[in-house]
Amino acid sequence: MAGKRNRRNTTMQREVSIDWTELGKLVFSAIFITICIFAARMIEDVSIKSIHVNSKIVRVSKIEISEIVKRYEMDGFFTVNLRDFEAELNSLDWVYKANIKRQWPYGLIIDIEEQTPVFRWNQQQLMNKYGQVFTAQSDESFAHRPHLIGQSGRALYLADLYNRYNQQFLDLGISIKSLQEDARYDKVMTLSNGVRINMGRGDAEMQMHHCIGTLALLSDEERAAIASIDLRHTNGLAVSWNS
Repeated sequence: MAGKRNRRNTTMQREVSIDWTELGKLVFSAIFITICIFAARMIEDVSIKSIHVNSKIVRVSKIEISEIVKRYEMDGFFTVNLRDFEAELNSLDWVYKANIKRQWPYGLIIDIEEQTPVFRWNQQQLMNKYGQVFTAQSDESFAHRPHLIGQSGRALYLADLYNRYNQQFLDLGISIKSLQEDARYDKVMTLSNGVRINMGRGDAEMQMHHCIGTLALLSDEERAAIASIDLRHTNGLAVSWNS
């Protein structure tokens, strides 16, 4: 009888035993979920108290920047969508690149790099210092910028051609005013003194060597008397003079 009673007690002890490991996991999970909910509510409650443009703005519209800022300033510090915010700023005229960073504890810092127009491209567009063509509305005149004219996809090539040889012309007191290339890749260069240079499709390096070397031998008065220079000759060039 004693043996049966002991077996019964052992069975009852097994039935009421608790798996403390599993219970601990459940309690930890409940605490973790509670903390997450509490943290999420705290994050939502952290508002943006300042948005500062950390750049000197010259051509970008400050009014348009302010309108975009107003759409995001009521968002939470942690929940504001910086990607969308930046995308809207990048869509503005004269913005090359906008970047936004969170500044703890309540602020946003906006860095804007404006487009820097270096060339006029074709009729209505401009080209920045990175060789990228862009369109922007402006009352500003860019007639003083060198004018590049060419087919789509040739902007960077023509900008490089200009940059390679303009300094050599500057050493002679002249500069390249415009550089035009047609669909057949024939090129015409116009200098600041009005001289027109027909380059055709030849070797630009050899042509410029002949052209600049010849101009260096002439006086300022003689250069001013030139109407055009034809570089489309195999072994030299032809000069036409103003009548």
